[in-house]
Amino acid sequence: MTRSPVVLAIAAAFLVSCATKQLALAPATAAPPDWWREHVRFMCADGGAWITPNPQAPEAPGGPDAYGMTWTRASHGRLLTGRLYGLKEGREVAEYWTFNEYYHAGEGRVIVQQWSSWGAYGEGETTSPAPNRCQLDQTFWLADGSSRREGHRTMENGDEYETQIYDIDAEGKWSLRDSNTWRRAQRSADTWSERVR
Repeated sequence: MTRSPVVLAIAAAFLVSCATKQLALAPATAAPPDWWREHVRFMCADGGAWITPNPQAPEAPGGPDAYGMTWTRASHGRLLTGRLYGLKEGREVAEYWTFNEYYHAGEGRVIVQQWSSWGAYGEGETTSPAPNRCQLDQTFWLADGSSRREGHRTMENGDEYETQIYDIDAEGKWSLRDSNTWRRAQRSADTWSERVR
């Protein structure tokens, strides 16, 4: 069955009209906020690799002696992808988490999603309460179907950043559970170490 040029022209005009209406509905603030652009730049600078010691290493000799994270940017700075892994004598020994952190232009917010090697999934939102500071409020669903809420507060400073980890109860109260200081890392052959400046 052949279509007449008039029918095709009407269909094309309708499609262009729909697309134009959708573009007009797009929010004027679709660009990521400045704090997000700076956060992406900070996390990905100098190769995007970070390292922190494992304070429990002396009590768990078979475990990692440090943790590493690597971040890369994509989609013109709207997306961060990352991974968290264990290090033993500078070598990667296990991968624990993979991350997507992205700016959702339609909702005007930054969303974090993460997946563990044991089947847990986390999702939440990152905000910036002050310059060089981020706050993440997220829910984790474990492989057995249970869930828990957790928060992170980070302070970015030069070649390091501090992360404070909180449990969040049903009333929304944040209780400090742990903290880590991450430093920029460098790779030499197949081992990681803190970057020396």
